[in-house]
Amino acid sequence: TQSPVLAVEVIARFGPKAKDAVPCLIQALGDEDLRNNAASALQQITGMDFGEDAVRYQHWWDENQ
Repeated sequence: TQSPVLAVEVIARFGPKAKDAVPCLIQALGDEDLRNNAASALQQITGMDFGEDAVRYQHWWDENQ
């Protein structure tokens, strides 16, 4: 459905203020329908560009939460 994609897009608009959403977005990288949007949101929120690499984002989160 479209609503999870829309939700990820809205979260991304908050940028770094949405840092609490990072774990959910990392998990969303495993969903084929959400992967691209989740990667974009993670980049906007964290300032890091690990593409769709959930392991690298998780490592970043573990060190920066």
